Amino acid sequence: MNDPSLTPLVSVIIPTFNRAHMIGDALESVFRQTYKNIEIIVIDDGSIDGTQHLIENLNAPCLRYIKQENAGASAARNHGIAESKGTYISFLDSDDIYENKCIEAKVAIAMADENCVLVGGGCSYFNKHSKNCAADTPARSSTTYEDLCIFTAFPGATSNIFAKRAAVIAAGLFVISLSDSEDRDFLRRLVKQGNIKSCNFNTVSMRIHSEFRPNRHKQKQHADREWVSAQIPEKKLRKKSRAWNAMVMANLHWSENQKLTAMAWWIKSFLIHPGSVHPERPRAKPILRDYLLRNILSKQQSPV
Repeated sequence: MNDPSLTPLVSVIIPTFNRAHMIGDALESVFRQTYKNIEIIVIDDGSIDGTQHLIENLNAPCLRYIKQENAGASAARNHGIAESKGTYISFLDSDDIYENKCIEAKVAIAMADENCVLVGGGCSYFNKHSKNCAADTPARSSTTYEDLCIFTAFPGATSNIFAKRAAVIAAGLFVISLSDSEDRDFLRRLVKQGNIKSCNFNTVSMRIHSEFRPNRHKQKQHADREWVSAQIPEKKLRKKSRAWNAMVMANLHWSENQKLTAMAWWIKSFLIHPGSVHPERPRAKPILRDYLLRNILSKQQSPV
């Protein structure tokens, strides 16, 4: 399996920005891969923290380091795609790590189906205190075009994307103006090119750290999600996607104890699309579950 003459080249693309303190772990996880016919392309998006010195001192023959002016992670990924030479492309964010058999397993799955354009897997989570700091997001047995229109049905997000390079080029690159849901937009277009498969185990581990703040720019993130939804050609799926976007905002405000704002977004979600948005993602469940738990606990703790 590891004979380069019999195995396709895989281009691992790692965009990074000021993560000299993390990228070493990401690179080490690629070096540990059981699959060896790999080129690693690090696209440095204008770091000023010593990333270049760290990478250049590694002296790894399979590693290419390219520095660009700061333009964002999506622009860095697109730059990596342009520089890649592999039959397959595998993305990895510079704060995440691959499991040891990630690429070997994905190559095997992709090569078993000539129409396969995308392979994913499960995702675990770690931080500086624990190797398992949150519940895993298990591998999905199936993912459909409808799934990817409505929500990011892809555990591990961009760090778990393993795709046929020709299909990536045909689908179109990442939209560089997006700071949220760029992976959903990309995957929705990519799945039009062929089949999606998945490994049945965790293939990537995502780092949770102080820079990982998914809710810090809610309005900009919502605007990005709305733009992505607007690109969906099917009217029904577009409405379902927008209804789910509103539900995401409801859940975010609810988690921050902004109950009235959350309820307003919840109502908006139903007004956009009154029916079920997706069978796997009930809209009412997160809020109702939290509401009931809080009330049950408060009653149990109240003096008689």
